[in-house]
Amino acid sequence: MDSTTIIYYVCCLLSFVPAIVFHEVAHGFAAYRLGDPTAKAAGRLTLNPLAHVDPFGSVILPLLMMIMGGPVFGYAKPVPYNPTFFKNKRTGDFIVGMAGPAANLLMALLGSGVAIALSGTVEALSMTSQPPMVLMYFYYWFLPLFIIVNLYLMFFNLIPVPPLDGSSIFALFVPKGKMHMYYKIEQYAMPVLLVLLFLVPYVTGFSPIGVYLDVTAGNLANLICPVIATGKLHLGHYVGSLRRRVELQNSGEFDRIFVMIADAQALTDNADNPEKVRQNVIEVVLDYLSCGLDPEKTTIFVQSQVPQLFELTAYYMNLVTVARVQRNPTVKQEIQMRGFNADIPTGFFTYPISQAADITAFKATTVPVGEDQLPMIEQTREIVRSFNRIYGEVLVEPEAVIPEGEAAKRLPGTDGKAKMSKSLGNGIYLSDSAEEVAKKVKGMYTDPGHLQVADPGKVEGNAVFMYLDAFCEDRHFAEYLPEYANLQEMKDHYMRGGLGDVKCKKFLTRVLEETLEPIRARRHELEQDIPAVYDILRRGSEQARAVAAQTLEECKNAMRINYFSDEELIAAQSERYRAAE
Repeated sequence: MDSTTIIYYVCCLLSFVPAIVFHEVAHGFAAYRLGDPTAKAAGRLTLNPLAHVDPFGSVILPLLMMIMGGPVFGYAKPVPYNPTFFKNKRTGDFIVGMAGPAANLLMALLGSGVAIALSGTVEALSMTSQPPMVLMYFYYWFLPLFIIVNLYLMFFNLIPVPPLDGSSIFALFVPKGKMHMYYKIEQYAMPVLLVLLFLVPYVTGFSPIGVYLDVTAGNLANLICPVIATGKLHLGHYVGSLRRRVELQNSGEFDRIFVMIADAQALTDNADNPEKVRQNVIEVVLDYLSCGLDPEKTTIFVQSQVPQLFELTAYYMNLVTVARVQRNPTVKQEIQMRGFNADIPTGFFTYPISQAADITAFKATTVPVGEDQLPMIEQTREIVRSFNRIYGEVLVEPEAVIPEGEAAKRLPGTDGKAKMSKSLGNGIYLSDSAEEVAKKVKGMYTDPGHLQVADPGKVEGNAVFMYLDAFCEDRHFAEYLPEYANLQEMKDHYMRGGLGDVKCKKFLTRVLEETLEPIRARRHELEQDIPAVYDILRRGSEQARAVAAQTLEECKNAMRINYFSDEELIAAQSERYRAAE
């Protein structure tokens, strides 16, 4: 288990334990205020976790379930209370039952308040340098987990099943004459809950409790949690498509090149936080320009500023079935990564169709993409074939261009994980300082079995060598590591032993700096005249609108929905009604 995974589990545990402690203390405190001294006498009005935590149910079981990838489930020692001390037993049960979920709601709101207070600081630090890793883990991992864990605990306990709090809460609303029936039903409720919680998801792959928690806790967390990733691009973006776009731009093989900033697509899972998307547009275009995209050769535009794309999307939707979108492996992966279940935004679900409009509006023949985006391009090709078959040859079927080399196709995070992301803290960003790049490379995942320099090492799955595969050239060895003629010689030495990780990482740092230093310098220049950068986007969007409008007109003509420009249609209809007289 790597260090990043361990940190994630620690954050989960540090979120879960306070949530259940405050939950149980709230029960005991409510009972005490209602005249019941039982919880106080048992020492359960303390915030000391040892008084409430069940070693197995509160620590071992949740960790085991996280490691196994199952639904996280845990419990604490129930707080004892005696309802005979209450003036009104039913009302007292209701208040004590509500106290636990209410405490979790207050904790979630507290976490949200801290996140909001820190958001400006984190964003400001991210604009100039990499914030301290402790702050990153706290802001991007612990706070969202703390909020969602408290909300999940609240809504889970509101289920009216004993021994959950919802049982005593719901009992207040059951007529006294029906209470005997309620108590009879209660005894069967817990087995039913366990079946829904564990057996049904295992057998069918569908979790009804999971859907309930996503719709309730998940949506509320999205509403109150401001923690978001920044829009800066990392090395994965660079080797995945951006480097290839610059090469194609400078090849002289293409009449026109279009590069889109997909702000409308970003809104499909950020509809409640448009300011995030708004701020990220400038970050992305700065990175694009810094990497060598030239607005004199490449039209850079903003998706939302080209309305023709959305009209084309509407027409293409009639050519694609829901089942076909569901089979798209990229869509499946994105849905899983974002934790969507039944609450998938429709715009997010249909973004492969929107992407087809983004490509075909400009009659693109070549689309540089990462390997994971190939299913999206194939779906675009299917839409083109369907449209041309039904309406006539209008659209152009694009070809995908993927990076050369396995490492460039799927560059991992610095921790060796398959995906780079801000939230995981495992990315090297194009705007990172030289010091930050060196620091990240120094902590990069290698071969855990390569403990001594003399030990034979593995290069497969070793992030250092995967990055070298993506960035290193033979000339780098002549300049920085002349004892090797090429990367294969270096790999051979590492595999037979005698080559240390520190030396490999120092070499990688120098190789990366050759790419990143000019990008960093160019970005600094561009940041001095932000109005000019927005002007590039404005002019690019105007040019893109003109091209997309022409394609849209051709499509509408082919579909025969060009009512006002089809003079033959107007003349024919005029003749028809004159003849009817």
